[in-house]
Amino acid sequence: MGQKTKNVDLVGIVTAFDWDDNDKVNRVSLCVGDEEEYLIDDDKKGKELLKLLKSKVRALGECYLDENKNLCLKLQQFTLL
Repeated sequence: MGQKTKNVDLVGIVTAFDWDDNDKVNRVSLCVGDEEEYLIDDDKKGKELLKLLKSKVRALGECYLDENKNLCLKLQQFTLL
């Protein structure tokens, strides 16, 4: 995880971000507004969102920039809206 983190409270749509060799989604992102996309950490909590593709959720967690300058979210909790 990057050095600087910020606690955030976001509402957005869960979308597919990465797929495995069998075209199964293995990582998701949260699309917030028209332009912002937060990559969800690929940990146990983040994997819970795999079953909620195309769903609107409220997500609480720590936002940071990864080594590629992508906005990322270490998910602490979420609520299906």
